[in-house]
Amino acid sequence: MFGVQLPSSVTEDTSSQNLATYALEGLRQIMDWADAHAKRNNTLPIPLIVNFSYGFQAGPKDGRSYIESEIDRLVNAREGHTVVVLPAGNSFEDRTSAYMILNKDDEESLSWVVQPDDKTESFVEIWFPITEHEEASLDVELTIKPPVGESFTLRTERGPSAHVLPAPNGAPIAGIYYNLTYSDALQDETTPKRPNILLAVNRTNARDALSGSVTAAPAGRWELTLKNKRTETLEATWSVQRDDTLSGYRASGRQSFFDRRDASDRSGKTADYSALAETCPITGRYSMSALSGGEMTLTVGAADDGALHATSENVHVSDIADQQVHPSRYTASGPIPSSIGPACGAIVDHGPAFPGIYAAGVKSGSSSLLDGTSVAAPKLTRALAQFLFGRLSELRPHAKFEDEWKAFVSQQTKRGRDKDRLGNFLVARDFPDQERFKS
Repeated sequence: MFGVQLPSSVTEDTSSQNLATYALEGLRQIMDWADAHAKRNNTLPIPLIVNFSYGFQAGPKDGRSYIESEIDRLVNAREGHTVVVLPAGNSFEDRTSAYMILNKDDEESLSWVVQPDDKTESFVEIWFPITEHEEASLDVELTIKPPVGESFTLRTERGPSAHVLPAPNGAPIAGIYYNLTYSDALQDETTPKRPNILLAVNRTNARDALSGSVTAAPAGRWELTLKNKRTETLEATWSVQRDDTLSGYRASGRQSFFDRRDASDRSGKTADYSALAETCPITGRYSMSALSGGEMTLTVGAADDGALHATSENVHVSDIADQQVHPSRYTASGPIPSSIGPACGAIVDHGPAFPGIYAAGVKSGSSSLLDGTSVAAPKLTRALAQFLFGRLSELRPHAKFEDEWKAFVSQQTKRGRDKDRLGNFLVARDFPDQERFKS
């Protein structure tokens, strides 16, 4: 078993602005250790299953971001002997995703609620389908009206641009950027381009404003209106970047979110109005992690078995009826451009009274209750490790992980209720080779 630890500052920054550098260095280090071990012992390349329980919300989600494409490149360099397992994300109920289909001259509006006393910047990204044509083929207007001050309208017909939105006193409080993102980390100009708009807003914490280090942006509702000016129908996928504060860290970020007058609907589960109306563009769909788009990664959603496992450790996943297992309330959803949803799901929760899984704590003899798709991901990692360990004597000298994955999937018989959130199957609690693994 190999492990690396990322700096606390990287974990603390949930927007993951500095994640790529450290994550990729960690992945390279693990691969170097594994290859050195194989060379030192004169063995075949070690099959690596890398669990990486990090994620963020806004991005292309199609494999073209730097970190997605670099993970794919590093995995491919080991010629099929590596796979990276990722959590699908926990933002289904956070109102941080929206999806619009606009005909010519149609427009839709959303309120982006930027919270007060936010000590970090807030971001919204809008992604449009790939274009094979000239930059002017995307012709939209995005109007931004801050809680205080004048509105600004971005027009994309003139190609990529950058603009500053000033406060009433003239100081900059936000940036609006129209970009064309290429299809890989090399930025090859011959590859198709994908248009996107980024809106970045200063922190709203007043103490920073008083110190003069930055001009605080006004908290409240930033009204965003998107209008389609071209003749063809336009699809637009909106994402708010993750910006919360993790437990155990100093209060810094406060998560912003989308809202609209017709957004809320009555929930059949909680009997309140926390559900999203189907007629509103704000949705829990399209919310999977922005790391999920790579070709050489596996994403895992979290499932809830309705308390069946909470009272008996001897219940096997195969004993549960398919309709009893549903996505955990928070687990994110596809589709994203590169897939319909996660690869699979793993049971993490056991009804509203028994959320999460008890795991070993930091101190000796302690335990901690953990939930989220970052708990589901290592369940798949462990399942794959046990499966491969049981097949070591059968592995061909140049076996590819793709073939072993197909063999693993062929043994999984249970399905979740929502393919967009739980993928094609549920990871079993026990596995055919478990007894052999224990011995």
